[in-house]
Amino acid sequence: TSQLHAKRSFFFDEEGWHIMMADNYDARGSLWRMQESHTFTAYDQKVSNTALDSVYDLQSRRYVILQMSNEDTEGVEKSFPPSYFDPGNVQKQATK
Repeated sequence: TSQLHAKRSFFFDEEGWHIMMADNYDARGSLWRMQESHTFTAYDQKVSNTALDSVYDLQSRRYVILQMSNEDTEGVEKSFPPSYFDPGNVQKQATK
């Protein structure tokens, strides 16, 4: 089996036992990706939970934020034709 990260370091919240941060290293031992978990405490439910997670790829200088939400009750829905995801069109959209 292949292994994506050669080494990972986890940093836990001592009260909620959430993984708050993780450092992910590549096969050369260089820091490749860094992850953060942002939590909140729901005092009425006596628990803490994840508000959003962010992953930073330090080598490609990209990031992604997961599970982000706000107080809006309505979601945003957008549809695209399959041609929108063609490599040439994606490249064109990225250079705008």
